[in-house]
Amino acid sequence: MLPARPWKVFLSHTSELRLYPQGELSFVNQAERAVSASGHVIVDMADFPALDQVPAEVCVKRVRDCDVYVGLFGLRYGSPVRDQPTRSYTELEFDTATEAGLPRLIFIVDSSSTQSGVPLSAVQDHRYGERQEAFLKRVCDSGLTVQRFRNPDDLRDKVNRALGALAGPGPQRVAAAVAASRPVPELLPYLPDRDPQEARIRTALLGWMQADRAGPLVVILHGEEDQRLERFRDRVVQAMLPTLFGATFTSRDYHLPWPADLLPDARFCDQFRQRINHHLLAESTGEVPTLAALSALADRAAPLLLWSSLYTDDWGPQGAQRFAQVCRFWREDSLFADLPVIHWIAIKYKKPPAYQPRIPWLRWLERRYWQHRHMRRRLRRRNGQIRATLHGLDRSDSGGRSPLVLPELTSVRRGDAESWARSQPVRQFLREQSPQGLEDAVVAFYRHWEYERGMAEIPLEELGRFLLEQLRQAAAGPR
Repeated sequence: MLPARPWKVFLSHTSELRLYPQGELSFVNQAERAVSASGHVIVDMADFPALDQVPAEVCVKRVRDCDVYVGLFGLRYGSPVRDQPTRSYTELEFDTATEAGLPRLIFIVDSSSTQSGVPLSAVQDHRYGERQEAFLKRVCDSGLTVQRFRNPDDLRDKVNRALGALAGPGPQRVAAAVAASRPVPELLPYLPDRDPQEARIRTALLGWMQADRAGPLVVILHGEEDQRLERFRDRVVQAMLPTLFGATFTSRDYHLPWPADLLPDARFCDQFRQRINHHLLAESTGEVPTLAALSALADRAAPLLLWSSLYTDDWGPQGAQRFAQVCRFWREDSLFADLPVIHWIAIKYKKPPAYQPRIPWLRWLERRYWQHRHMRRRLRRRNGQIRATLHGLDRSDSGGRSPLVLPELTSVRRGDAESWARSQPVRQFLREQSPQGLEDAVVAFYRHWEYERGMAEIPLEELGRFLLEQLRQAAAGPR
C-alpha cells in the first residue's frame, strides 16, 4: 500500500531522453515537472553522489527505497552495468522494481511519431539495438499497461494522469471508474477562450484550400508557456483537418527546429532551405531539395505539415529580422511556390517564476530580489517586442501569402471557468445534480490562487487538474 506522505518516485531513463528535444524542454524534464506538480519527490540515478560502492548495488538500493517506479524508455539500450555487462542500468532498475513489487508506470517513445524532436542519429542504437528491442518486448509482454508518448508535453500529461490514478484511494477510484463511463466534458485546451482561434484558422484553411495556387501557409500561434500550445495544435491536426480534407486525411508532419542560430543576412534563405532538406528528407548532405522529392511528400489532398516552436529566449536581439526572413522565404521561394505546405510556428512567452523572499519586509536587501526584477524586466521587454512584431503581421489573407497570426492564447479567467461550469455539457454530465457546487468550488479555487499565492491567473495545467477532480467527485454522487 502506498504511504500517505509524498512518494519517492524513481525515474529510470537513458541519457538521450534528458538531452532532447532541447535542454529544459527534454522528455525527462517534463516528466520531472509532472512528478513535482503531483507533490512527490524525484529520485534519479544522475543525482546520486559519488560513493565507495559497486554501482549496481547503489542502483538496486536506491530503487528499493522508492515507492513508485517510472520507466521512460527510448530506442537506446543505455550503458551496460559496470559489474553486470549483460544488462543496462535501465534494465537493472526495471528488474529491481519488479522484484521489489513497486507500482511500475511504463512510457515508451513512439518511434513512428514525427513530433518527438529527436534526431535519428540519437535514437538509433547500432551497438545494442537488438538488446533494447528484446528488452522492450519483455516489458510490453509483462502484463503492464504501456503508454507511448509523441513529444515531451504528451509525456508530461500521461505521467501526471498515471500518478493521479495511482494516488486515488478506494472511493476516488470508484469515482474515476464512474466518470470513465460518462462522456466527460472537454477540459483543456477547449475552454471558451479557444473559440476565436479555432474559428480564425478554420476560415483561413477553407480559403487556402479553395485558392487556385495553394502555396505555403504560415500559421502563428502564440501565448504564455503554460497555455498548452502543443495541445491546441494537436486538436487542429487531429480534429479539424480531417473534417476539412476528408475522413481519409493522414497527418504527415515534421518537426523543423526554429533557426535561432542563423543570421538574418543574404545567406539565410539558402541555409534555411538546407535545414528543411535535412529534416524533411532525412539527408545530411546539405544539397538543395528537389521538386520531385518534395512533391512526393505533399499533395493537395494531404498537405505537408511543418511545426516549429520558440521561446522568448530563442527570439534574441535579431528575432524580428529572423522572423521576417522565415516569412519571406515561404512567400518568395520558387521551389515551394505551388506546394501545399503549412508551417505551424508556436511562440511561447516565457514567464519568470514567482519571487519568494526569505524575509518579506527585507526583500529590498536581497541580491537575488534585484536579479529577479532585472530578469522580469528583460522578459517583459522581449515579450513586448515579439507581440509588437506579430501585431504588425496580424492580418488574415485567405490566399496564404501573408502569415496567419491567431489570437493570443490567454489564461482562463474566472468568468470563463464559471461559464464552463454552467455549460450544457457539464449539466448533462452532472445529470440531476445542481452545478452550483462546481461553481462555488471554482470561485474558491480562484480566490485561493489570488489571495494566498498572489496570482490572478491560474496555469491551465493546474486548473485542468482541479476541474477534472471536481467532475470525478461529482461522478461518485447520484447518477
